[in-house]
Amino acid sequence: MATPEWEVPGPSEARGERSIMPAFVMPDVAASDRPIADRAPDPAPPLEAVVEPSAAASLPRLARPGERRRQLLVAALIGLLVGMVVPGGIAAAEQMAAQERADRLRATASAYLAAIAVGRSDEATALVPLPALAAPAGARGAPGWLLESADRIRGAVVPFVHVEGQAGRVVVRYRVADRTVTRTLEAEQVDGAWRFIDSLAEPVVMHQVGGGTASIAGTLMTGAAVQLYPGVYRFDAFARELVEIGGNAFEVDGDPGTRTEAVAGARIVPAVHDRVIQVALAASAACQQQDGCVLAPDAAVRAPEGATLLGAMDDPGAIDLVVPLEAVVEGSERWTEMRIRVTADELGSPAAWLCSAPGAPGGALEPCP
Repeated sequence: MATPEWEVPGPSEARGERSIMPAFVMPDVAASDRPIADRAPDPAPPLEAVVEPSAAASLPRLARPGERRRQLLVAALIGLLVGMVVPGGIAAAEQMAAQERADRLRATASAYLAAIAVGRSDEATALVPLPALAAPAGARGAPGWLLESADRIRGAVVPFVHVEGQAGRVVVRYRVADRTVTRTLEAEQVDGAWRFIDSLAEPVVMHQVGGGTASIAGTLMTGAAVQLYPGVYRFDAFARELVEIGGNAFEVDGDPGTRTEAVAGARIVPAVHDRVIQVALAASAACQQQDGCVLAPDAAVRAPEGATLLGAMDDPGAIDLVVPLEAVVEGSERWTEMRIRVTADELGSPAAWLCSAPGAPGGALEPCP
């Protein structure tokens, strides 16, 4: 490379003469040989060059302001959804569990009613044990054939079920004869199974008119309290010389709050009853022929209400009856009574008749006319 030359004018050149001076070349001073004070500062390296690669990878990326707001908004939405979904899911699970318990309770109640409706008292008692009763004393469970012999419940339904924790309540409805009965039964859940606290079995006290014995489906009932399921029961009918015992029906509604007392009725044997009326009218006619009779001589006397058994029937071969009498005179009515005692012979046929005077049922008894 040619070294540049600088021409410097000399005195002779100023006078028109030209002189040539040797060329002066400036030395090339290396940057490293310059004084520190004269050195230009090195340009700052880029940030990436300063940070080690491994350290740069571990540093979090700085988000722009808009991106940061979006992240916060997304996090808030997620938190809100979680806050809504988790409690809702728990509530739905609890509701489903409560519904399952309610379904099981309804099924248990329906099975209980079905067992009673078809006459399976043992099955009903296995589902719902009979209550331990303090009164009436000695109330016992009825044999299974008593429910089988009854006119049982119809149209049984479970219209309402309520479950609260381990406690439950059902409303049951059914028909007994011509009546609709509604009961509320309490229940509790024990070891995952529902058990009813209330039973539809009801204690029934049974009597017989005039004492003696009465039976249902061949089972003696008089003088004892027995727990019967709802239905219509009928006493057995049998004759005792002059009277017939039983044959009448009574209802059990399954509600212990409505006390049921069943009375086995007694009726005069129809042939004996007809004869009693004839004797009463004959005795009345005889009284009208006598002075001091309560029946006017011209009164028309009749016994439209028939005869009624009176008092206890301790002796099946002898019965006392009351006969109401109606005496009509010129359209005016007057009522009175008389008493008749009938005694049967060894064959059970009426053999002796004793009558009181009309109007004196508590008076002395004399042989009837």
